[in-house]
Amino acid sequence: MRGPRLRRSGVFLLVAGGALLFLATAGFVLASLPPRGWQDPLQIAADPTSADRARNLEQGLAAAISRIREPGARWAIRIHANDVNAWLAVRLPQWRSHDPSFVWPLEGVAAEVRCDAGCMTLLLQTGGRIFSCDVVPSVQDGAVQLRPASGAIGRLPVPSGGAIAWRFLEGETAAQRRLPALHRLADGRSVEICAVDVVDGAIEIECITRPAASPADGR
Repeated sequence: MRGPRLRRSGVFLLVAGGALLFLATAGFVLASLPPRGWQDPLQIAADPTSADRARNLEQGLAAAISRIREPGARWAIRIHANDVNAWLAVRLPQWRSHDPSFVWPLEGVAAEVRCDAGCMTLLLQTGGRIFSCDVVPSVQDGAVQLRPASGAIGRLPVPSGGAIAWRFLEGETAAQRRLPALHRLADGRSVEICAVDVVDGAIEIECITRPAASPADGR
């Protein structure tokens, strides 16, 4: 009787070992594959349209923020993920090379964003892997809240993928989990972010431009 039992045990161990090896191999392959939406930053930078897209993004944001508007009137701007990625690949290196004081929290990390309805995904390439973290933005208590959700390494969904990607956003940098919703302009006016919505391919930001405080206001 011991012979058949030992043979059955041996077969079970062989099958279990094979299954574990298959899962480990599949996980390694999935973790090595680039996630959906990832583009090689070098190819983005080499695209002749990227420089114009990045520059137009800067100019469009500056024009929208500085425009004279009716006090209290709400306005919105749509920022396309492709334009953000072009800026990260082209304009960000230029800003950093010309301004040593420019703070960038993702030193040595290639960053991109992907936008799906209701969720923005942060993609970070470092150490031969691409880590991603889904981020749900909202405006609460006078600040823009960035709440992390699921994550992945490559195409392998794992909680640690989001944790590793989110770790780069921590610290006293411009990219924190809690961002100010009120931004003061040079002429004394201020722009308040009222709502942030993520749609397919873009981020929509709704704002109000507040007038400059008069001396009679005591501020």
